[in-house]
Amino acid sequence: PAGLELTLMQQKKRILAMMNFIGHLYLRQMLAGRVVQGVLQELVGPEAGELPEELHVFCAIELVRTVGVTFDSDPKGGPFISLLLLRLENFCGKQYSKRCECAIKDLTDLRRAKWVMKVTRDVAKTLTETHKDARRLGTTTFDQVVAGAKPTLVQSKKPAAAGAASAVDESKVKACVEYFAEDQDQDMLEQDWKNLHLCKASESQAVAVVLRRGLQGLAKVPEALKVLVERKQVELTAVQTA
Repeated sequence: PAGLELTLMQQKKRILAMMNFIGHLYLRQMLAGRVVQGVLQELVGPEAGELPEELHVFCAIELVRTVGVTFDSDPKGGPFISLLLLRLENFCGKQYSKRCECAIKDLTDLRRAKWVMKVTRDVAKTLTETHKDARRLGTTTFDQVVAGAKPTLVQSKKPAAAGAASAVDESKVKACVEYFAEDQDQDMLEQDWKNLHLCKASESQAVAVVLRRGLQGLAKVPEALKVLVERKQVELTAVQTA
C-alpha cells in the first residue's frame, strides 16, 4: 500500500539522519571513536549475521561517510575502516539492490580519493545568465569538500587572559551562526560560542560580526543572538553597543 511505503520511507530517513547525527557528535569530539566502531559492528559486523539487512548497510555507509577522513586518520579507526570496506564489498552480488551496491562502490571510491568529493555549489546569477544556462550543458559549478573533516571550531585553543583584548576570528564567529541557521540547535550554538573563548573586551566585536552577517542575508541572526543572551553567553549591553 502507498501509505505503508511512505511510512517506511520516512522511517528510513529518520534512521539515516540519526547516523549522520552520531557522526557529527564524533566530529565535534562529543563521542568517542570506540562508540562509532561499536555502532558499525552492530550494523554490519560479524555479529550482525552473514548478510545484514539492507537498511543496516545503508546506515553503515552513511555513518562512515560522515566521519570519513577524521575516523580514517585515527590509528584504530583506519584499520577498522579497511576491514569494514572489505566486508561491504563482499556483500556485492548477494541479495542487495543495485542502489545498495552502487552506494558501497561509491564509498570505496571516496576513500581511494582521500575522502575528497565534489558537491554542487549554488552561484548567484542574473536572469539572463539563468536563461543562457538553460540552453547549454556543462554549466554546473562544483566545490571540493573533504568528507568527515572536523568543523572549523573544533580545535584546542587557550582562553584569552581576562580583560585582555584579542583579535576576533570573524570566520569562526560567522560559522557559529551559520551552523545554527542550518540545524537550529541551541545547545550546539551555545557550545560553539563558548569555544570561541571570547573575553569581555572582544565580545562586542564578535557581536558586530554576527550583526554584519545578518545584514548580508542570514535570516537566523536575531534568533541566534536572542538565544546567546538568554543563555548568558552574550551581555545585552554588547548587543546594544555593537
